[in-house]
Amino acid sequence: MKIKIMSKNVILYCRVSSDEQAQNSSLDYQEETMREYCRRKQYNIIDCYKEDYSAKTFVNRPEINKVMKYCKTHKKAVDLILCLNWSRYSRSAKAAYENLDYFKKLDVEVNTTEQPIDHHQPEQKLLLAIYLAQAEVDNDIRGNIPKREL
Repeated sequence: MKIKIMSKNVILYCRVSSDEQAQNSSLDYQEETMREYCRRKQYNIIDCYKEDYSAKTFVNRPEINKVMKYCKTHKKAVDLILCLNWSRYSRSAKAAYENLDYFKKLDVEVNTTEQPIDHHQPEQKLLLAIYLAQAEVDNDIRGNIPKREL
């Protein structure tokens, strides 16, 4: 008896919010890395959305809002929103959890290539919390350093 493996339908979400990030983790680099990951996993890429400016909340990000609308309009068409890492998804743990809840209600997983989380394992919630807090703390530190010291 052959077991058929269902391929996931994936939307790629790339994001940079500063010139420094654009150089160190460019949108093209993020997309290439995620496309290769999907190729290896045999995932079906539906689309790629690229966010290229700073916005502290998801409300102010036009591309993630397009992703949210697409997922809501096309129920069951998307299985996974894929980012490079959790800092590319959000640098606010509170905002990230709220947005993750939005996608969870639509039965859409959000995950990353560099810091994957198994959302079905309760202990992985701790790891997700660390990843989200790490991005927020890094953002807070950068915000408190005078520009000349960077």
